[in-house]
Amino acid sequence: MASHGKISEPVASHTVAAGVAETEVDRAAVQAQLERILANPLFRNSKRYPNLLRYVVERTLDGHPGELKERTLGIEVFGREPDYDTNLDPVVRTTAAEIRKRLAQYYQEPNHETEPRIDLPLGSYAARFQAPAGLPAPRVSTALLTEPAPVLLTLPVPLTERRPLRGWQ
Repeated sequence: MASHGKISEPVASHTVAAGVAETEVDRAAVQAQLERILANPLFRNSKRYPNLLRYVVERTLDGHPGELKERTLGIEVFGREPDYDTNLDPVVRTTAAEIRKRLAQYYQEPNHETEPRIDLPLGSYAARFQAPAGLPAPRVSTALLTEPAPVLLTLPVPLTERRPLRGWQ
């Protein structure tokens, strides 16, 4: 369901709508998770990624996800001039793309699947928060993760186009 300028989507009980924490416990859990993420080497060794992620998470938690626009982030996080050209200086877009990639890498690491999830969905600079999934999914034996056997696909050839194979007669 969309209304002028705002997108609202159905929300499961474990997902926080528009990223806004519903209780202080949720807020504390999101802030603790943010600190764990920022302490990870994927973020710890950078200045831009932690700064942007922290800013969008805090603004989303404060209930201001609609204010997270590219120009605003460029000015407030990266110190750009108010009239800077976002087409010539894509710092916000490139940093957000890298953050998305690094968040995906973070949650792929062992032991992170049961942590609260912070995402930066495509098309938005507002953070999205999800409660932990609970118990981790059952692990699949690594013996089953081997390369699958190739599947030979044959396409039917009309009878009029079939030619006898040479040497097989």
